[in-house]
Amino acid sequence: MKDTNLKNIMPAAAYEAYTSKYLKPWDDMLIKRCIQENNSEASNGKLLDVGTGTGVLLEELYKTQRFDNFELIGIDYYKDNVIEANVKFAERSLDHQIKVFEGDAHALDFQDNNFDMVISRATIHHLKNPIKALQEKYRVLKPGGVCLIHDMRRDVPQTILDTFNALRQKVNYPPTKVHEKYTVTEMKTFLHEAGLADCSYVYSEDEGMAALGYEVKIWKN
Repeated sequence: MKDTNLKNIMPAAAYEAYTSKYLKPWDDMLIKRCIQENNSEASNGKLLDVGTGTGVLLEELYKTQRFDNFELIGIDYYKDNVIEANVKFAERSLDHQIKVFEGDAHALDFQDNNFDMVISRATIHHLKNPIKALQEKYRVLKPGGVCLIHDMRRDVPQTILDTFNALRQKVNYPPTKVHEKYTVTEMKTFLHEAGLADCSYVYSEDEGMAALGYEVKIWKN
């Protein structure tokens, strides 16, 4: 395990500009999967975004009909991201439905069986203990709930990595550090060690933009 959480290298405002524009192709993939996996029969379900950054995904989900009546909550480990997100949502009159708090993925400050859906994008490789973080996501899921995690692979095809780094360069981000990411096999091992092997899967494409990373799906019966 890592000795500490890994900090995003850019300040919150720069991170907001980068993620809202240049991560959109991958954001759209996760949003599509959220819509497909939304099993809540209630019009007022609850969704948690772990490692939300400045809340870009939460706002995009709010714009979709399937989540427009959901309570959308995000947590982030870093105060500057939380401030940036909440100021933005207040300015856009979205703070009645989208809220972001400081929080630690290893110890989610929510009761058991609380959320219809838990999501996380490009976060798990930052965490000190991914096994504990997986267990926490499962704990706060309601029975029938689904967790979706999208993150980058260490063994990403070089052509896809080059495309991704070209997007980062447009906002003066250095090339991504692939060595800190996990492989599909490693994620399967984490799920097994977390006791979640029987209620999860890990999937990755071999080509196209989706080959940048993998999806972890966890469900609670």
